[in-house]
Amino acid sequence: MKRLFTYMPTLLITIFLMWSASLSAQESESAEEDSLMSVPEAKDSLQVSLITCSPGTDIYAMYGHTAIRVVNFPTHLDLVFNYGMFNYNADSFVFKFLEGKTDYILGVEPGQGFFQRYGDKGNEVVEQILNLTQEECRIVFDKLMENAAPENRMYRYNWLYNNCTTRARDVLESAINGDIEYTTSQKPLTVRQILHRFTCMNSWIEFGADLILGAEIDTLVSSRIQMFIPSVYENEADSAFIVKAGGMRIPLVADKQTVLESKNELEADTSHSPFICFLIILIAVIVISIYEIKRSKTYKWIDVSLSILQGLVGTLVAFLFFLSVHAGVDSNVLVILLNPLAFVWIYFYTVRRPKVPAYATLAELLLLVLTLCVIPQHIHGAVIPLALILMVRAVVNLVIAKKQIV
Repeated sequence: MKRLFTYMPTLLITIFLMWSASLSAQESESAEEDSLMSVPEAKDSLQVSLITCSPGTDIYAMYGHTAIRVVNFPTHLDLVFNYGMFNYNADSFVFKFLEGKTDYILGVEPGQGFFQRYGDKGNEVVEQILNLTQEECRIVFDKLMENAAPENRMYRYNWLYNNCTTRARDVLESAINGDIEYTTSQKPLTVRQILHRFTCMNSWIEFGADLILGAEIDTLVSSRIQMFIPSVYENEADSAFIVKAGGMRIPLVADKQTVLESKNELEADTSHSPFICFLIILIAVIVISIYEIKRSKTYKWIDVSLSILQGLVGTLVAFLFFLSVHAGVDSNVLVILLNPLAFVWIYFYTVRRPKVPAYATLAELLLLVLTLCVIPQHIHGAVIPLALILMVRAVVNLVIAKKQIV
């Protein structure tokens, strides 16, 4: 039981997994201000590149990162435009992030500083030099500088539809004189399947993500939506073409190089998986429950502890379901079982009236099963032993209550 409470903060941290690789507030603000004050005028020989950073070891960097680099060789201009910055010290930042009302920042920093920072972290950094005309490069640069102005630099972040990768893609597409034709046909996948490619490295993070994200992310999505992941957009850009007037097709990427090799060895953390932890607890609960039935009396601390755990997780799930505008959280059918009502049951357990929460729990479990038949949603395997624990406790409390009456 103590282990579960130890992992409770992980559920809160899971929300922040949706962040594409970001900087601390101090780093983002200082880099941004310094670079904007020292930007030389870009006149000619502009080169625009798409920068993709591999997933890192930090939680916020586990999906990778996307940025745009602009280089002017005669003037030695070398800037990286990064849509993944935020001000962590802003008022009520965490609360606003949970609400899905966080404003991210387009930051600008010298290319050397950007590469050094990611090199220190051990990330692989890939640069795709884009096949743009000087006019198109100028438009990209002007758009980025306009967006980086103090009055324009903030945007409302959305982890699925409006993040550092989709913003970079949209700027490039809007500056090109023609249409971008993406020829790579991504395999039809759900957003959850895409996320699992990254969260599978940590079973608790994957469990936390599955607890808060609902049925919305279990439908197959188009290749374009899949581009919210940096590596997916990188692959799409590799095979994309710029279609000019008259039908002329030019490869979007003129050259590709690995600027930094990866120094990180990402290994899957399979120890103490959520399923195993809850399975062990389930077995222990069954053994204790059998003993309770024999003595015709329950240990109320077990039910109180479970109610506290269920209520804490349920508060997060319910908050996201009812109040957050984050994509995917308002379609989570697990809110039927995981909600703050569990805190109310504590009173009934302490006054030895367990029949009310027992019937309520069984009703929630039945309603959840029926809802899943109508609204298909992926349920993490660890939820099954967790649900069985609650069901066993409900049944045991009803059985013992009946024996005590007799």
